[in-house]
Amino acid sequence: MTRILMDFPNRPGMHCASKSLRDIGEFYGHDLSEAEIFGLSSGLGAVYINLSEPIAIRLFGGRILDLESGFFKNMDIPFKWRFGPVFRWNEIRSYIDRNIPVIVIADLKYLDYYQTNSLFGGHSMVIIGYDDVSEEVFLVDVNQPDIQRLKLSSLKRAMSSYAPGFPFKTNQWAPVEQLPLLQNASMYAKAIEQNAYHLLKDCRETFEAFADDIRKWNRIETWKYFSITLYEMIERRGSGGAAFRNLYIDFLRTWHRKYGDDYSGCEDVISGFQASIDGWNEFSSILLQAARRGTSFKLNQAADRLHDIYEKEEACFVQLKELLKAPAVG
Repeated sequence: MTRILMDFPNRPGMHCASKSLRDIGEFYGHDLSEAEIFGLSSGLGAVYINLSEPIAIRLFGGRILDLESGFFKNMDIPFKWRFGPVFRWNEIRSYIDRNIPVIVIADLKYLDYYQTNSLFGGHSMVIIGYDDVSEEVFLVDVNQPDIQRLKLSSLKRAMSSYAPGFPFKTNQWAPVEQLPLLQNASMYAKAIEQNAYHLLKDCRETFEAFADDIRKWNRIETWKYFSITLYEMIERRGSGGAAFRNLYIDFLRTWHRKYGDDYSGCEDVISGFQASIDGWNEFSSILLQAARRGTSFKLNQAADRLHDIYEKEEACFVQLKELLKAPAVG
């Protein structure tokens, strides 16, 4: 038996989770951009992973860990991840049979079409069908222009894998049975306020720990590998560039275009946020050049840039909070 969700949209995106939600939203009749999905999830954040065992790992993510839950929470839509030691294909398949898309979390290493040997967990994609004869699933993925066919055995390995440093569950998946959205100014304001609360309350400590650790990387033999890996995560690996800040500024521009007349000073915030993006571009470039040239003294310069970046982002979100408190412009 073959089953596939007809007319399920699939346009390449910049980030796996926001692209998955964008496609599901379009499937249910909504016209939200990937940047809007990211912003409405209050998705901007800072996560630094520093592990020494079982292997030395340094990872940085410029978003909240669970973007999907953030989106549904902000939209007041029920959503619940399933996970555990067992790969529950029959349950996943039952939702496809009811024409319901299913988000799954996987490790890139076991997705055959990526052709990589590196463990990289926490990757979001959408299952939209299956073929019992060939024992394959059909899915849409972030930078794949075509619907992908993946062996069911590979999906099982990808979902069951544990990638050190990635705080996701094994066999993690969730059906999206409905997506009722009420698009209005308050929906955007709520998401911005929540993101401001998170960044101002939780992220300074992360930035400081990140910067302090970078100053010590020259004591670690693999510091060049860390530098290149972080450059790729910040600028290339599914972040949209500048540690997801490019996505967020596009969200702010959309908010300004739709509802900017209700607030004064939006342009100033967007200009300030662009300065943060420039800072991230410079930071990642310093890391890359330090690794290529073996100039570990540049790591101190990179750490200084992180402090500057946070100060800029803090100022922007303080300003955003004040804008949202201000009365509408008459």
